[in-house]
Amino acid sequence: MLTMEKIIAEFDKSSNDIKFLEFNKKITESIEIPQEMKFILEHFSYITVNGYLKILGNDSENGFSYCNELFSKCYNSNRCLIAYDILGGLFAINIEKLNSIEYFAPDTLEWEDLEIDYKEFLYWVTTNQLDTFYQELIAPDLLTLDLSLEKNEVVLTYPFIWSMEYTPSGAVRKIVPFKELLEMNADFYRQLSI
Repeated sequence: MLTMEKIIAEFDKSSNDIKFLEFNKKITESIEIPQEMKFILEHFSYITVNGYLKILGNDSENGFSYCNELFSKCYNSNRCLIAYDILGGLFAINIEKLNSIEYFAPDTLEWEDLEIDYKEFLYWVTTNQLDTFYQELIAPDLLTLDLSLEKNEVVLTYPFIWSMEYTPSGAVRKIVPFKELLEMNADFYRQLSI
Protein backbone atom coordinates (compact mmCIF):
# COMPACT_ATOMS: atom_id res chain seq x y z
CA MET A 1 0.00 0.00 0.00
CA LEU A 2 1.25 3.45 -0.94
CA THR A 3 1.49 5.66 2.17
CA MET A 4 2.38 9.33 2.41
CA GLU A 5 5.74 8.38 3.94
CA LYS A 6 6.46 6.27 0.85
CA ILE A 7 5.38 9.08 -1.46
CA ILE A 8 7.68 11.55 0.33
CA ALA A 9 10.48 8.97 0.03
CA GLU A 10 9.69 8.73 -3.71
CA PHE A 11 9.96 12.54 -3.95
CA ASP A 12 13.45 12.28 -2.43
CA LYS A 13 14.53 9.41 -4.73
CA SER A 14 13.01 10.76 -7.93
CA SER A 15 15.21 11.87 -10.80
CA ASN A 16 12.64 14.62 -11.45
CA ASP A 17 13.46 18.05 -10.04
CA ILE A 18 10.94 18.21 -7.19
CA LYS A 19 10.89 21.24 -4.88
CA PHE A 20 8.49 22.04 -2.10
CA LEU A 21 7.93 24.68 0.50
CA GLU A 22 6.95 23.25 3.87
CA PHE A 23 3.95 24.76 5.59
CA ASN A 24 2.83 23.85 9.09
CA LYS A 25 -0.52 25.64 9.36
CA LYS A 26 -3.44 23.19 9.67
CA ILE A 27 -6.38 23.60 7.33
CA THR A 28 -9.94 23.17 8.45
CA GLU A 29 -10.93 19.61 9.28
CA SER A 30 -14.35 20.07 7.68
CA ILE A 31 -13.05 19.82 4.10
CA GLU A 32 -13.92 16.40 2.71
CA ILE A 33 -10.90 15.61 0.58
CA PRO A 34 -8.63 12.59 0.16
CA GLN A 35 -6.36 11.91 3.15
CA GLU A 36 -3.24 12.37 1.01
CA MET A 37 -4.44 15.79 -0.13
CA LYS A 38 -5.03 16.82 3.48
CA PHE A 39 -1.44 15.81 4.20
CA ILE A 40 -0.13 17.97 1.33
CA LEU A 41 -2.31 20.92 2.37
CA GLU A 42 -1.24 20.64 6.00
CA HIS A 43 2.49 20.35 5.30
CA PHE A 44 3.33 22.20 2.08
CA SER A 45 2.59 25.58 0.58
CA TYR A 46 3.19 24.06 -2.87
CA ILE A 47 5.31 21.51 -4.71
CA THR A 48 6.90 22.21 -8.10
CA VAL A 49 8.08 19.43 -10.39
CA ASN A 50 10.67 19.89 -13.17
CA GLY A 51 9.94 23.60 -13.37
CA TYR A 52 6.68 23.09 -15.28
CA LEU A 53 4.17 21.55 -12.86
CA LYS A 54 2.82 23.05 -9.63
CA ILE A 55 0.94 20.91 -7.11
CA LEU A 56 -1.21 23.17 -4.99
CA GLY A 57 -0.68 23.35 -1.25
CA ASN A 58 -1.76 25.72 1.47
CA ASP A 59 0.09 28.83 0.29
CA SER A 60 -1.99 31.70 1.60
CA GLU A 61 -1.48 33.87 -1.51
CA ASN A 62 -1.19 31.49 -4.47
CA GLY A 63 -2.29 28.11 -3.19
CA PHE A 64 -5.20 25.71 -3.13
CA SER A 65 -7.89 28.07 -1.85
CA TYR A 66 -6.96 30.99 -4.11
CA CYS A 67 -6.60 28.86 -7.25
CA ASN A 68 -9.83 26.96 -6.58
CA GLU A 69 -11.71 30.21 -6.08
CA LEU A 70 -10.56 31.28 -9.56
CA PHE A 71 -11.15 27.80 -10.99
CA SER A 72 -14.72 27.53 -9.68
CA LYS A 73 -15.65 30.74 -11.50
CA CYS A 74 -14.43 29.27 -14.79
CA TYR A 75 -15.32 25.58 -14.76
CA ASN A 76 -17.87 23.09 -13.48
CA SER A 77 -18.04 22.96 -9.70
CA ASN A 78 -17.84 19.15 -9.63
CA ARG A 79 -14.05 19.46 -9.99
CA CYS A 80 -11.41 20.53 -7.49
CA LEU A 81 -8.15 21.92 -8.91
CA ILE A 82 -5.06 20.19 -7.49
CA ALA A 83 -2.26 21.19 -9.89
CA TYR A 84 -1.48 23.07 -13.07
CA ASP A 85 1.34 23.34 -15.59
CA ILE A 86 3.07 26.31 -17.18
CA LEU A 87 1.02 26.03 -20.39
CA GLY A 88 -2.35 26.19 -18.65
CA GLY A 89 -2.94 22.46 -18.32
CA LEU A 90 -5.08 21.70 -15.27
CA PHE A 91 -5.21 18.65 -13.03
CA ALA A 92 -8.47 18.38 -11.11
CA ILE A 93 -10.29 15.83 -9.00
CA ASN A 94 -13.71 15.00 -10.41
CA ILE A 95 -15.87 14.56 -7.32
CA GLU A 96 -18.67 12.87 -9.28
CA LYS A 97 -16.29 10.22 -10.65
CA LEU A 98 -15.14 8.95 -7.25
CA ASN A 99 -12.24 11.38 -7.01
CA SER A 100 -10.70 10.44 -10.36
CA ILE A 101 -8.07 12.88 -11.64
CA GLU A 102 -8.83 14.65 -14.92
CA TYR A 103 -6.48 16.76 -17.03
CA PHE A 104 -7.58 19.82 -18.98
CA ALA A 105 -5.26 19.69 -21.99
CA PRO A 106 -4.28 23.16 -23.24
CA ASP A 107 -3.58 21.79 -26.73
CA THR A 108 -7.10 20.38 -27.20
CA LEU A 109 -9.16 22.38 -24.67
CA GLU A 110 -10.72 19.10 -23.51
CA TRP A 111 -10.92 17.27 -20.19
CA GLU A 112 -9.25 13.84 -20.19
CA ASP A 113 -9.82 11.23 -17.47
CA LEU A 114 -6.41 9.99 -16.30
CA GLU A 115 -8.04 7.11 -14.41
CA ILE A 116 -5.90 7.65 -11.33
CA ASP A 117 -6.66 8.98 -7.86
CA TYR A 118 -4.77 11.63 -5.88
CA LYS A 119 -2.36 9.21 -4.23
CA GLU A 120 -1.50 7.67 -7.62
CA PHE A 121 -1.10 11.18 -9.06
CA LEU A 122 1.50 12.05 -6.38
CA TYR A 123 3.42 8.88 -7.20
CA TRP A 124 3.09 9.50 -10.97
CA VAL A 125 4.84 12.89 -10.75
CA THR A 126 7.93 11.14 -9.34
CA THR A 127 8.27 8.82 -12.34
CA ASN A 128 9.52 9.10 -15.92
CA GLN A 129 5.88 8.86 -17.01
CA LEU A 130 5.59 12.58 -16.27
CA ASP A 131 8.19 13.50 -18.91
CA THR A 132 6.54 11.12 -21.37
CA PHE A 133 3.17 12.78 -20.71
CA TYR A 134 4.65 16.22 -21.45
CA GLN A 135 6.94 15.15 -24.30
CA GLU A 136 4.86 16.85 -27.01
CA LEU A 137 3.92 19.94 -24.97
CA ILE A 138 7.04 21.13 -23.17
CA ALA A 139 9.69 22.36 -25.61
CA PRO A 140 13.18 22.56 -24.03
CA ASP A 141 13.45 26.32 -24.57
CA LEU A 142 10.21 26.79 -22.64
CA LEU A 143 12.06 25.93 -19.43
CA THR A 144 14.59 28.71 -20.02
CA LEU A 145 11.95 31.42 -19.58
CA ASP A 146 12.27 33.47 -16.42
CA LEU A 147 8.93 32.57 -14.88
CA SER A 148 7.95 31.68 -11.35
CA LEU A 149 5.42 28.94 -10.69
CA GLU A 150 5.69 29.95 -7.06
CA LYS A 151 4.13 33.29 -8.01
CA ASN A 152 1.50 31.64 -10.25
CA GLU A 153 3.16 32.67 -13.51
CA VAL A 154 2.47 30.66 -16.67
CA VAL A 155 3.16 30.93 -20.39
CA LEU A 156 0.73 32.26 -22.97
CA THR A 157 1.64 31.23 -26.52
CA TYR A 158 0.58 32.78 -29.77
CA PRO A 159 -0.65 31.26 -31.93
CA PHE A 160 -2.57 29.59 -29.11
CA ILE A 161 -1.31 26.13 -28.27
CA TRP A 162 -4.66 24.59 -29.26
CA SER A 163 -4.78 26.23 -32.71
CA MET A 164 -3.83 24.52 -35.96
CA GLU A 165 -1.26 27.28 -36.62
CA TYR A 166 0.70 26.52 -33.44
CA THR A 167 4.21 25.10 -33.69
CA PRO A 168 6.54 25.04 -30.67
CA SER A 169 9.40 26.61 -32.64
CA GLY A 170 7.27 29.35 -34.22
CA ALA A 171 5.26 30.44 -31.20
CA VAL A 172 5.63 33.76 -29.46
CA ARG A 173 5.64 33.28 -25.70
CA LYS A 174 4.63 35.69 -22.97
CA ILE A 175 4.70 35.20 -19.21
CA VAL A 176 1.28 35.99 -17.71
CA PRO A 177 -0.51 35.44 -14.38
CA PHE A 178 -2.17 32.03 -13.99
CA LYS A 179 -5.53 33.80 -13.56
CA GLU A 180 -5.27 35.37 -17.03
CA LEU A 181 -4.53 32.11 -18.85
CA LEU A 182 -7.10 30.18 -16.78
CA GLU A 183 -9.87 32.64 -17.67
CA MET A 184 -8.81 32.83 -21.33
CA ASN A 185 -8.73 29.05 -21.78
CA ALA A 186 -12.06 28.68 -19.96
CA ASP A 187 -13.61 31.26 -22.28
CA PHE A 188 -12.29 29.46 -25.39
CA TYR A 189 -13.45 26.13 -23.89
CA ARG A 190 -17.00 27.45 -23.47
CA GLN A 191 -17.06 29.00 -26.96
CA LEU A 192 -15.73 25.88 -28.69
CA SER A 193 -17.95 23.49 -26.69
CA ILE A 194 -21.18 25.11 -27.89
